[in-house]
Amino acid sequence: MELIRDWGKKVLIVINKIDLLENEPDVQQVIQFVAENARLSLGITPEIFPVSSRLALRAKQGEPGVWNESRFEPLETYIRQSLDEKSRLQLKLLNPLGVGQHLTERYPGYH
Repeated sequence: MELIRDWGKKVLIVINKIDLLENEPDVQQVIQFVAENARLSLGITPEIFPVSSRLALRAKQGEPGVWNESRFEPLETYIRQSLDEKSRLQLKLLNPLGVGQHLTERYPGYH
């Protein structure tokens, strides 16, 4: 994750298999642990999405009643909003600029 951060990439964390945890306090404890360690490693607290991909798959395959329990909606919404047309273009343009900036900062004596 530190390498991703150093290259100027946006970081988000998806915690899968939350359906294996017994209750909401356990889920919150895992989220807090991940957030704290991400903050220590990255210097930021990225967006964190606890999900159950197993429940999301079941919902998409005909059991819509488990969709809310999967907690996938906030992740899908975030992706849709982050990757709208304007954001995709911005990411495409900023990616090579970020790589170039990273390389010039890392190897300042080389031109």
